[in-house]
Amino acid sequence: MAEYLVSLALEGRVGEVSKLLDGEGWLLRRSPYVGVAVRLLLKRLGVKVEKPEAWEVAGALRDRIDRAFQPAFLFIGLYIGLPEEGYILAAAAVRGDENATSILKTSFLEWLGEIVGEQLKGLAQSSKEREAVERFHHELQAFVEKRDARALVQLWAPRNSLARFVLMLWGLSNGDEELARAHAKLASIIYEGEAAPKALPRSCRGAG
Repeated sequence: MAEYLVSLALEGRVGEVSKLLDGEGWLLRRSPYVGVAVRLLLKRLGVKVEKPEAWEVAGALRDRIDRAFQPAFLFIGLYIGLPEEGYILAAAAVRGDENATSILKTSFLEWLGEIVGEQLKGLAQSSKEREAVERFHHELQAFVEKRDARALVQLWAPRNSLARFVLMLWGLSNGDEELARAHAKLASIIYEGEAAPKALPRSCRGAG
């Protein structure tokens, strides 16, 4: 049903989408993860649907956000819950700790460099694919340097592609197109090689 709704919206058949949502929208609530993603996407495509509340987005992502970042989401309005560690560097960064933010950014850039390095090994010199990976790498570095920890946490936290897609749409729904583009660039680097995002390094975790 989710795929059908999106296909109708892409064809401009907005009236049919609204009618189907009125009659069968309850089906989407049976899978909050899919339902939130579809509502955000339909809204972006011009369908008159209610924007999901922050708590709905948080609930949909509960099992798809790296545990190291879960406390930080509390401070950006997406309360997902607290892992056993209690205090995590990412949470301190989001709350405004400059030292924690600096460490978080450095760790992310190191992680990103490792992912990019692995990707480049399989790409021919002067190829369009290699050029795209290198360009996105530089653009993501610039993005991280100028943005705050809130944006970085949202960029780094997703554990799979659909969670990243949800946060990309969430960024768009809040007018942050730059963050949405960063999600897309990072996804193109990560999932092309089927690598999985890693949690924060142990050096970045605090003691509770």
